[in-house]
Amino acid sequence: MINMRSAGSGLIRYSNGLFAKSLCCRFATSPLPRRHISTIHSNLADVPLDVFQSKAFDPQTPILIQRPETIDSAQVSVGAGIPAIGRWFKGKQTRIGDDVVFFQEEYLKPFESTVLPYELVTPVFNSKDGQDILSEFIAENNSSLSQYLPASDVTIKELLRDSALAGRDDAPERDASNHTKADITSIPQGAKSSESLTEHQVELLRRHAPLFQKFHSFHAPLELIITASRQKTGSAQFGLPNLYIAQAQIADLPQQLRDDVPTPELVLKAGKGDVYDANIWIGTPPTFTPLHKDPNPNLFVQLLSSKKIRIFEPRKGQAMFAAVRRKIGASPTAAFRGEEMMQGRERVELKEAVWDPANTEGHEVTVHPGDALFIPKGWWHSIKSEGDGLNASANWWFR
Repeated sequence: MINMRSAGSGLIRYSNGLFAKSLCCRFATSPLPRRHISTIHSNLADVPLDVFQSKAFDPQTPILIQRPETIDSAQVSVGAGIPAIGRWFKGKQTRIGDDVVFFQEEYLKPFESTVLPYELVTPVFNSKDGQDILSEFIAENNSSLSQYLPASDVTIKELLRDSALAGRDDAPERDASNHTKADITSIPQGAKSSESLTEHQVELLRRHAPLFQKFHSFHAPLELIITASRQKTGSAQFGLPNLYIAQAQIADLPQQLRDDVPTPELVLKAGKGDVYDANIWIGTPPTFTPLHKDPNPNLFVQLLSSKKIRIFEPRKGQAMFAAVRRKIGASPTAAFRGEEMMQGRERVELKEAVWDPANTEGHEVTVHPGDALFIPKGWWHSIKSEGDGLNASANWWFR
């Protein structure tokens, strides 16, 4: 096998001692606890096709394409070959997590009415006053957006159906916090906020907060996330956290925005040239996708801020996923990203299984703006945003 490394002065040095002109690539491994993943240090647009094919696509092995650390932040979009990085967002992007980036609202204004798929995770109640966070956002902002947002009249009791303590025959009579099934079943049937709960019931909800969240899936205009990304006056908090444009197809965008997210050459030429789907993902933090696998190879490109990804080979990922599904009494066969894994007990159990610090299986990778991760078909992965800033990614499923 031929090893290549940067020799400086624009040259790549091969293991046989010869030199050739560099395409700004050097190869290494990312140090991870107990695991490593191959890395190409290069701008995405400069990666040689034959190198990507031999190191990743042909053997179906994950690989990280990491842009050079010395690249000027203003040139990230040029190096990645994705103009959206520079046109859709403004601000300085770094690798140290202090990004302060917002939408280029003037550029995007003509497209604010473009309807996109959204996901939103909201708590059952606001610990401050019991008001629904979604209703609060609608009241404080453009009321015309309310027609797109999901109904916020679901009761607390309805949101307890996935709880380990709520109604399951195999659920423990008493949990580690000394709460019982009776504590939950005694919650008033129509309760929609904490105002109608006892102090003990409120404490129960707080202790089990991840189980008592509601997952919403709906369509709304681009204007919604632009509005939600504006920070509240006198606060670093976004107007609406946990809001995610999820799997919005690039093909459905207006032509000008489609042109801002062109398909990378690696996607078009590494295999048969079949692109099955291409999407953008933009959200206010924190964003999170539980453990799942994709039906086709995936090139995942970070556009804005950072994301951490844990990735597992097919056999180990399947075993982990099946164990969680058995634990919650569900079928172990559902494996692709779906609504059932986005809320309730399954979301909590998958997150704990994958992100437990004691879990040494798989690889962990952090992608920054301009970086790309190749995820082979059938490899399991979970993704979460890093930091407090607006976050954006794009991906292509291809063969």
